[in-house]
Amino acid sequence: MLRTGLLAFAALPVAFAGPAAAQTGGGVTADPDGKLTDPAVSGSAAAGTTKVPVVKARPKPLLITCRTACAGLDTVRPGGVVRVTGDAMDGARTVIFKGGKGGKDDTSAPAVRVAPDAVDAVLPVGAASGPVQVRGAEGAASRTTGKTITVLTPGTMALSAARASSPATARVDTGKVFFRGAHQATVSVFVPEGPPQHVVLDLERISDKAVVGHWELDAPGGTVQSVAWTGVVKGSVQSDGRYRFRIQTAAAGAAAVPTSAAFTFLGNIFPIRGTHSYGEGIARFGAGRTGHTHQGHDVFAACGTPMVAARGGKVKFAGTDGNAGNYIVIDGAGTGTDYVYMHLKGPALAVKGDTVYTGQPIGEVGDTGDASGCHLHFELWKSPGWYTGGKVFDPLPSLKRWDKQS
Repeated sequence: MLRTGLLAFAALPVAFAGPAAAQTGGGVTADPDGKLTDPAVSGSAAAGTTKVPVVKARPKPLLITCRTACAGLDTVRPGGVVRVTGDAMDGARTVIFKGGKGGKDDTSAPAVRVAPDAVDAVLPVGAASGPVQVRGAEGAASRTTGKTITVLTPGTMALSAARASSPATARVDTGKVFFRGAHQATVSVFVPEGPPQHVVLDLERISDKAVVGHWELDAPGGTVQSVAWTGVVKGSVQSDGRYRFRIQTAAAGAAAVPTSAAFTFLGNIFPIRGTHSYGEGIARFGAGRTGHTHQGHDVFAACGTPMVAARGGKVKFAGTDGNAGNYIVIDGAGTGTDYVYMHLKGPALAVKGDTVYTGQPIGEVGDTGDASGCHLHFELWKSPGWYTGGKVFDPLPSLKRWDKQS
């Protein structure tokens, strides 16, 4: 959470000081807040029918986990398989094992995509313990991970034998996950060398001890198994809060060994990823404007501050308008609520019909359109949505809650 003190909007020139209605093309009009007032806008130029070129994000590896020939979650024997998890990993083509300092002991292996956020690679001959990089199709290498993988050598094979009788261990791949985000809530369980073990996983909401997920599997020894949770139970998105995977493993004829791994689950992320302040006075929702009331809340930040989707979902509109400037409207997945972002510095990084994930970059804070000062004009609309029969409501409580959490 990055935030400065409150900014008194009333001290600034009045935003949206243009005419009460401005033509946007195709006969569609916009009020001084820059919101299109004709639901038929979906076929107009203002709906953003021109494809916006989007620069594909460079892969960013975050975590390395052993998958086969394992002596631990991050310990692998020669010939084993490792999994590299991170952001934009669908663009990874090669995994580079960095070893020690310098490049003399670097080795590489092809990256095999297993999920949008993960690739697998077979440990190459000569690979040394250390962090990894990934290389994308364009040839550029990522930064090295902070996490490292330990490669067992003939001199350290005793470590593998020592761990053969140790209990299973588990961890979540990331401590904070968002519904429809880039990463699901994933737990990885190391099954020690030896006979297969029966693994039972229950997902518990910590606040009320409710079990919201259950999995069982028989896992070979010396492997790491993973289970992912989408955040949905019987069609309903679960509440924000702390959850934990409760895991029991047992080899044939042995008593079950319990362990657990916890994480935070959130439905939304605060959209401005940098220092910001909440507008007051006429910047607030419901403030009086000439001939209407303000239908959003203004959050101020420097022009160019990154902006992301507070909730993933389908893009309903994206385009440019004389009052709203560059804007985008996203139908928040699982909510029936439309999320509206206005005054982006440049065209939105998604177009109508695209599906975006929670936390996906959608643009930058700007002052395009009829705006005074760099800020995000943000609106929330109840189902059936933005100018299609829905009702706008005050977004400030939601913004402040997301700000505190994320």
